[in-house]
Amino acid sequence: MATGGRYGKFLEKWLKEFHWLQSRGTGGDLLMLCKDCLKAGKNTFTTGCQNFQRSALVWHMQQVDHKCTAKVLQEIFKEQRRRRK
Repeated sequence: MATGGRYGKFLEKWLKEFHWLQSRGTGGDLLMLCKDCLKAGKNTFTTGCQNFQRSALVWHMQQVDHKCTAKVLQEIFKEQRRRRK
């Protein structure tokens, strides 16, 4: 189901394609956020983005802050898994 936004429409399938993506709000208040960057307090995807275009999501993934955050979270996850074994 798509929801209208300022630029284009938010597509639910993006939630599966971009594992870090989170939507918050409804209708005109709908925002896209990055779960990973929220944990680290980094960049614009922590305050919310209404640029509902796939290119905005790809752009976010290419940002240094997001890449560093994702790498750190991966290492933390690996360490937690290692400790459980």
